[in-house]
Amino acid sequence: MQVAEVVVRILKDEGIDVAFGIPGASINPVYKYLPEGGITHYIARHEEGAVHAADAYFRVSGKMAAALCTSGPGATNFVTGLYTAQIDSIPLIAITGQNTTDQLGKEAFQCVDIAAIARPVTKAAWCITNPADVPGILRQAFHIARSDRPGPVLIDLPLDVQTASIDWEPGRDRSIPVPRKAPNQEDIRQALALVLEAERPVLLLGGGVILAGAEKEARELAELLSLPVINTYTAKGVIPSRHPLYVGQVGIQIGTPFGNKFFLESDLVLAIGCRFNDRHTGKLGVYIGDRRFIHIDVDPHQIGKIVPAELGIVADAKLAIAALLAEAQRQGIKRVPSGRVAAIPQEREAMRRKTDYEDHPIKPQRVFHEINAFFDENTIFTT
Repeated sequence: MQVAEVVVRILKDEGIDVAFGIPGASINPVYKYLPEGGITHYIARHEEGAVHAADAYFRVSGKMAAALCTSGPGATNFVTGLYTAQIDSIPLIAITGQNTTDQLGKEAFQCVDIAAIARPVTKAAWCITNPADVPGILRQAFHIARSDRPGPVLIDLPLDVQTASIDWEPGRDRSIPVPRKAPNQEDIRQALALVLEAERPVLLLGGGVILAGAEKEARELAELLSLPVINTYTAKGVIPSRHPLYVGQVGIQIGTPFGNKFFLESDLVLAIGCRFNDRHTGKLGVYIGDRRFIHIDVDPHQIGKIVPAELGIVADAKLAIAALLAEAQRQGIKRVPSGRVAAIPQEREAMRRKTDYEDHPIKPQRVFHEINAFFDENTIFTT
């Protein structure tokens, strides 16, 4: 079977239904098999846009997509989109066409080492020069993209590799399972004890909670322990903005007045699935203060990287939250909101930024006021 067909069939078997890109001579063999492989392709106006589209497709649907392009400038145009996906932990697979293997490293027309360029902005990148290696590396690429902290991967396929024939048995080639990291139970008990002994704890939810599909569990945990909820920028919508426990966002550019005020009054932060980005923290000395931090994240490199953690737990966000819930229920814990927590809806509204200006010419705040009034809360905006 031709390698290009094998590539498309593996993409489909890994759950890829949609691809975005721009065809070109070095990637056309793969394009040939997309229709019969059952993968819908959307032409982008620019290669960078193809990666952003694959990124957005995952954010909206929870399903990975592919981004395809030709060699040289087509491939290098992928870089900004790949970095965006990497920094926001979005899994996608980028496949670039490449010159024939005999031209590699010889400064041939449009022959650039895109795998080397892409490695700093992906979880992994390969230029595959042996046709027989393609199925195994593709399976490995999907496994890496989905494992632990998700992210983009890139496969660079020379033209003669795409058109080569290999022996491939679909029935014996399977996707590599992605296990989830379970938390240590003693760590869970310790985390719960720290939360319960704090006077003004807050629950900080990051994008990792959404990536793990743990929105429901996070809301249940907040309600069971009466924990005020703050979200990072990538976790906006993790619980409804009108929920009585929702405080808002924190930060120097993305924070809300009430969110910042409430956070600065806290004495313990239970942070789940976040990496403490500078837009969220602002000045670290002010952000850290005298607070105690419990940091739960699937990526061990994030624990203690920015903010010192009194307790760090390396675990999948959904499994960790479920374990906290189960332990709290086992201990029969059901906390009643304190007066400070019960007052969140009223104080949040009192400190809400004014948007209903009557000024002429119209203020931007009024434009967004009208947009919010017109569209329902499930509307998706692309900016």
